[in-house]
Amino acid sequence: MRSSRVASHVTVIHVAPHRDVIEVSALRGRQRVCLLTVLFLIGCLWNLLSPFKTWILAEYGFASQLETTTVTLNWDTVLNGRFLTQLYTNAGIPLAGPLVATRYVNVFIDFMAVPRSVVQWATAPSLSPFQRTGLVFDPSSMPLSGPYVVPVDSEASLAGVTEAQLCLRGFSLDAYLDEAGIKVEAADRVIWGASMFPRLPACLARRATLLADRKDVVALAAELAASHNLSGVSVAGGGLLYAPVTFLDGYLDLTGERSGLVTYHLYGRSPVATSELHVLSPIAAVAQFCTSVYVDPKTLQRNTSQCFQSEAAAAYPANYLGAALSSQSSPYLDNAAFTASTSTGLAKPYKYTNRKQAALADIEYVAPGNVSAWNHLFQQLVASVTAAPVDTTTALEELCLVGDGCVSSCMNASASGGTTVTYRRSGVCEAAVDTVAHGLADVFVDMKCFGLGTGSSSIQVTYMSKDGVRHTATATNTASPVAIVACFIGGRAPQTDYPSALMDMLTQGTQASMAVTLANGSEAIILNFIALVSLVGYGYFCWRTAQLLFRVLRWFLRTKGVSMQVRYSIVNCSIGSIVWRRHSTAMWLVGFVSFLSWHIGAASMRCSWAAHVADLRHDAEYGCSIDSLGHVASAGAWLRLVSYAWVFFALTALDRLPGITVCARGYMVATVVLGLLPLVLLAFVVAEVCKLRLLIPGLAWLHNYLFLALVWGAVLAGVRCVPLSPLLAPCMSFVAVRLQSIDTESPWHALVGPEFWIDAAFCHPVPVKYVPLSLLMEMANIDVGKVVDHAYYPAGLATRQQLHHPDWIHDQWEYFVCLPHE
Repeated sequence: MRSSRVASHVTVIHVAPHRDVIEVSALRGRQRVCLLTVLFLIGCLWNLLSPFKTWILAEYGFASQLETTTVTLNWDTVLNGRFLTQLYTNAGIPLAGPLVATRYVNVFIDFMAVPRSVVQWATAPSLSPFQRTGLVFDPSSMPLSGPYVVPVDSEASLAGVTEAQLCLRGFSLDAYLDEAGIKVEAADRVIWGASMFPRLPACLARRATLLADRKDVVALAAELAASHNLSGVSVAGGGLLYAPVTFLDGYLDLTGERSGLVTYHLYGRSPVATSELHVLSPIAAVAQFCTSVYVDPKTLQRNTSQCFQSEAAAAYPANYLGAALSSQSSPYLDNAAFTASTSTGLAKPYKYTNRKQAALADIEYVAPGNVSAWNHLFQQLVASVTAAPVDTTTALEELCLVGDGCVSSCMNASASGGTTVTYRRSGVCEAAVDTVAHGLADVFVDMKCFGLGTGSSSIQVTYMSKDGVRHTATATNTASPVAIVACFIGGRAPQTDYPSALMDMLTQGTQASMAVTLANGSEAIILNFIALVSLVGYGYFCWRTAQLLFRVLRWFLRTKGVSMQVRYSIVNCSIGSIVWRRHSTAMWLVGFVSFLSWHIGAASMRCSWAAHVADLRHDAEYGCSIDSLGHVASAGAWLRLVSYAWVFFALTALDRLPGITVCARGYMVATVVLGLLPLVLLAFVVAEVCKLRLLIPGLAWLHNYLFLALVWGAVLAGVRCVPLSPLLAPCMSFVAVRLQSIDTESPWHALVGPEFWIDAAFCHPVPVKYVPLSLLMEMANIDVGKVVDHAYYPAGLATRQQLHHPDWIHDQWEYFVCLPHE
């Protein structure tokens, strides 16, 4: 909306014809009226185009509310500390403090390879290095022969107890057998369940009660751990690793939550080691033993029912696991997870080994490196073993990481400079070629990765000297082979022993991706709403302007004999001011909303996630940016500033300066002095206040745009309290515009005010009882159709009086009107 020289809201004006002023040239008057008429029509067109101007000048938020970026994960992909801290916390993994960024391989290990979680209970772990049967029996009551694993009922984890696993997963024995496809007669199932899983029915009933009370399986796990002296530690598992993690930052949004939302969702097919024996494997083994192998020692006949309630069935899992240790089998067991005990006769017991596992807070990270440094690493190792200086001329043939004494599985010269990992599974040495660490450009190369003097494994280095002679050097008491490879990839010192299945999983690749979904809040919606309200408002302004223009033109065509003064007053008024003053409430709202839209765009007020949020290495950071000088930063910004300076002037001064629009040069000066200049300063001050608000935590909940509206509301209210005429008078004197006092006895004194602005040439030294018709046309409570013969009759023309007007009103270009006392 811009000021312009336009006609008033006039429907009918009956003016008695009277003589033109002799002193004023008729030709000059007509020329001036013609010029003002052209300006009037241009002003009308300018205001009719206000919706289009608003569309061009306003700011719109067309950005999508939700943006999703997908990143393919590799083992060496670095994940930021903020995400990891929340992921581990959600999974119930205790933390001593916030985590730092680390590679995905380390996260995968913490969730899928070693027990970490103590609060949440996850689904079945794909790796369980400590296999417990949970079947308690006294080996001395039934002599065992051959290798067997001694069952335990203490220092065990819930993750390794068969009966506890069934209960936590909600499986009765019948349900598990049916799902696994294990065929056992119904009567035998009852006998088996009563003898070998006596606590399972009561546990399942307790599980149902807890879930009915809106509690979760975590409560059940805690009760089981406390009741049976078991550890509440479980492998976190894929269910928690792939759970989405959401962060909410920023101010309080329209939804009642924080405005900024970012969700990290890890998804994919987790690598698994399907051939490893797990905690439920003994169920199928016992079922097969009793239904296919067991023979009654007395009758030498099959007796399945007797088997399920005999000590043979209770002892069979121990023999089953022992056999898996000493002879090649599939599924397999890691020999490193068990320690041979003293043999008694034909019995060869094995006990579970409490393998090393460092707490997260105690994990040490080694120095990163590159391929060039990798070539130097084995030379350092050889020098350490041989106690000789580092020989940089040697060439590596094989770096063999030997576990469980499986030196025979090393490839030696045929390795072609690669790394071989050996370990013993079910009594058989196996070898795997490391294809993961050698495929990385930033592999960790640190002597600490070998864990010299910390373990019971060894490293055999086969290399060629510069004279072509093959040499072999062996380092003893090193860390376990898989832990060394994990160190090469993830950078964690080998303080934890990992199952050999981890090697299988690493070679399969991550098969995972990370989806990062972010939303910056409702700013775009609100900005669009503000722009829409502004656009509709200026459409309303355009309609009112067109309506007014139509009435004026119709009046011009229908009315004859209208004096030159009346025509001058009509084309000398400001149509923008008329519409604004006559529809002040609606236009003030429209003006304020459009003004906010302008400042939001001019100061680039945005709250959003940092641009690097899709870079998984960096923490997600949500912040607000404000450019305090954005409204004067470019030519386009100045154009918008000048455009909205009139809006600021209209909001703060237009209704407080009667007559200011009558004289064009005074109108321009007032718009600059009271609109443009203060707006340049106040826009900067308001932006700085909004910046200061970002530093106050107590105001973080307040919506960014709401705070801006409150500040501008306070500023506008303050400006409206400042007397304007004393400030404006010195400037107006330079353009020959002065204040004309209104006689206190005139009713105009109460309706218009004590004074109004007028061209200095037509200003009277004494108070007057007449005001210009163009000023009255802006007043909403004045019906100019009741003006006749230089007088306004509020009660209608029926109350018209015979008045004698002073001669000076006929010497004016403007048509002056008095308000007679009734």
